[in-house]
Amino acid sequence: KYPNLQWEKTTLDNGKIRYERKVYLEDKHETFTYKMDKKEIDEFNNAHEKQLMIDSDREKKLKTIRKPLQNTRKTNDFKKELTRGVLQGEFGVTDGNDAIPILGTFGAGPCLIVAIYESEKKSAFLTHIDASTCLDSFDRELSKLNYNPITSQVHLYGGDSSSHDMCMDVYEIIENKGFVIVNSDIVREETDSASFAIDARNGNVYSNVNPNDL
Repeated sequence: KYPNLQWEKTTLDNGKIRYERKVYLEDKHETFTYKMDKKEIDEFNNAHEKQLMIDSDREKKLKTIRKPLQNTRKTNDFKKELTRGVLQGEFGVTDGNDAIPILGTFGAGPCLIVAIYESEKKSAFLTHIDASTCLDSFDRELSKLNYNPITSQVHLYGGDSSSHDMCMDVYEIIENKGFVIVNSDIVREETDSASFAIDARNGNVYSNVNPNDL
């Protein structure tokens, strides 16, 4: 009945704090405001403090894991006919024996590119995650791959300040599965969009990919 509920805390000109609970009805474009009782105020403050701690811990973690992309090759090392493009919101899987063993994508601004190479299977996975991607589905797709985390190499590339939480969510999903994360150039400050390709034959990775390469 009330799909959009928001608690608000406002400091008034006289220094007092006003707590309100607002319900948004999208179908009628109406807003209803209610005063919050003491129990709701306590819940609000507890949740707010907890979220601040989570945000602080994540920011500290980001500073330790974020590093410039390393050990990438130039795209002129491979042939276009061996490459399959993966569009925004899609994912692809291939293996070293496939006629098209290379997966690539481009144009990731706030989006995040996830590429994985599994050396035992000589298999590669690549996805271009955007804000509409269901991360639960992403988690399930990773499990379906049945990759051995010990013999897999993960590369994360892309994202900016607007997708900070999404990038950290993806990182933690992968981290919790025990994968080795080789590259983690995420929540970037650069203004250029990210691009990436991965070769299932040998695990080689490429940056500066453009549409003509795919």
